[in-house]
Amino acid sequence: MKQLRRSKPALFAIICAIFFGIVSMGWLLWPVPSSLSVKIIVTVCPLLLCLLCKRFLLRDISGGEYILLSAWATVTLGAICNGWYYTTAMGATVSDPVFANFDSMRDWNDATALLAGERPLAAYGFLVSMLRLVCNDVMAVIGFNVMCYLLTIVLIGRITFELTEDKRTVFISMLMTALIAYLWAQATTVIKDAPVALLMSVLTLIMVRIRRQSVDKRRNESGNWYVNHPIECLVMIFALVLLAFIRINAMFMVVLMAVVMSLGQGKDKAPAVALIALFAIAAYFLSVYMGTHAPSPVALVAVDPRAEAVMADTHTAPWDNLLGGDYTALPLYMKLLWLPASVVLQFLLPFPWNFESAYIFGPAKVVSRIGVVWYYCGALLLWWLATQWRQASATTRRLVTCGILLSIITAYLNSGRASRYCLAYLPMLLPASAMACNYLRQPSMRRWLIIFTALLIATILICYHLHKPWI
Repeated sequence: MKQLRRSKPALFAIICAIFFGIVSMGWLLWPVPSSLSVKIIVTVCPLLLCLLCKRFLLRDISGGEYILLSAWATVTLGAICNGWYYTTAMGATVSDPVFANFDSMRDWNDATALLAGERPLAAYGFLVSMLRLVCNDVMAVIGFNVMCYLLTIVLIGRITFELTEDKRTVFISMLMTALIAYLWAQATTVIKDAPVALLMSVLTLIMVRIRRQSVDKRRNESGNWYVNHPIECLVMIFALVLLAFIRINAMFMVVLMAVVMSLGQGKDKAPAVALIALFAIAAYFLSVYMGTHAPSPVALVAVDPRAEAVMADTHTAPWDNLLGGDYTALPLYMKLLWLPASVVLQFLLPFPWNFESAYIFGPAKVVSRIGVVWYYCGALLLWWLATQWRQASATTRRLVTCGILLSIITAYLNSGRASRYCLAYLPMLLPASAMACNYLRQPSMRRWLIIFTALLIATILICYHLHKPWI
């Protein structure tokens, strides 16, 4: 046994060397005109940082480092491939890449205008501009997203540990997060979803810890949370401010999370909940003051054009035809009637076909169409809700409620078209899916997975039949 323990670091070092060799081959296979120092930093720093955080937050979770190492190797290869596509393949440079994706192009142009003093400090372009000040290289921005993806895996593992203190469940939650193909794909390009998922993971972890301090009698802490944990309080403030600049509408979601998580918490923790809501509102107005365009809460609820909801286009023609026209023009009762279908559509997107349409946004984006893990995480969550809800802790129930509510609200606001916004809710939903994996041997679970598979195949075939004329 002692010899086995001694050989573990050596085995990990050997596996690291193999993966580093594979990633190095990726730089040769897809030559990106970045400097050697940038390539080294983009390759090494995300891995070192996530391993450091894993050691600090999940010290006793064996095997987690192998998940992170595998996720790092694959996502870095995807990032290199996309970086090559945006620069060398397009005849462009690392400081002036070519994007087919409108959001990526807009954010990069916003950062360029911001650095030139032609645009106020706002939106994701703010974060891109900060990264470009350090290194004006598209790979530095993509490398930051890679780091956010890896840290999200660690934080979701920590959230699961706070809820269950079960090492096996923590390992499963980390594995699930790493295998969410949509999140992986979004981390390989210049888009905001990976940073938003990380920031929401930070805020979710802090809210869970606040609630645990309130209900866990084994802890002998006294006083307010922000007095006992000043560093966490500062991290929370930083995450809220940064999130407000990147995705300002998330501030409304954070306030709702704070309210739901505070239910049944007791008066002693009310100041902490009020503090989160207060800082979220302050961050919202700070972002607006600095120049971020944000719809009002009334515009969001009304889902009118001012809310910048996804409009009708040729790609969504089958859905628009079913709705009877532009979603933003429908009356409220029609939007509510269509809400269950919007939630289902949001769960199914992106569809597992039409890979060519994803390729033009970057070759690695094709992976986003492989949603098998996400589908079955949803199946596990539904089984958990039906069978384990009452046995779960109050903190777990509140957290899952937050994730479900925010997913439904997002489906209402965008009629289910913007499924990538739900990546920010993974920290609230995946822990419950991981808990359900402990019951895979139960007959009821197996029956449910068979039924779910049949329903999923039938639904996807119907959607493909409706969508095929417009592909």
